[in-house]
Amino acid sequence: NRVLYSTGLRTPKCISAFINAQKILKAGFDTPKPFAYIIERRNGLIRHSYLLSEQIENARQVRECWGTAFMRAFAIYTAKIHEKGLTSRDYTPGNILCRKENGNFRFFLIDVNRFQFKNKPLTLDQAPYSLYTTMSSEKDLCFFIRCYSEYRAMDEKYLKYKTFLCRRVRAKYSALKRLLKKIPGAKKLTLRPIKRNN
Repeated sequence: NRVLYSTGLRTPKCISAFINAQKILKAGFDTPKPFAYIIERRNGLIRHSYLLSEQIENARQVRECWGTAFMRAFAIYTAKIHEKGLTSRDYTPGNILCRKENGNFRFFLIDVNRFQFKNKPLTLDQAPYSLYTTMSSEKDLCFFIRCYSEYRAMDEKYLKYKTFLCRRVRAKYSALKRLLKKIPGAKKLTLRPIKRNN
């Protein structure tokens, strides 16, 4: 990975995060404003990279929040992101901050280097790839899907089926990956993450 990032075959994470943050802000969603990035090299290879950005005060990670009102607000927020064609390969409760302002929940996207920007809203078949990581509890995820599908006027039953299918596939992949890592020299055999529809 270090060679790939250093030679430009892959974009360094700090650059991706810097560019993606600007795109997210332009799309009308909140994320810490990026100021600059720093890449430290040694013998031509990237050793460390940093992103300098605004610090969000008085906010908690989404995984630290709870309640029906919060989950509904989070589901609607996610639906709005998807309607704008934004999606992330790492849309997890640890990568989203939440702060309550004037009785409403305000969300901030962080660690945005893996965000993708499409030209149109996510479809019923594309959305589940970002939804299955939103809630750890299956009961909460069912409620989240209900709120999401109501807002986007989607088939709740199908969306739930596809989301939980993605969740099961990912769980099996993670279990297999953990098993393979225990075998000396087996890291090269690990599979790629499930592919998302374009």
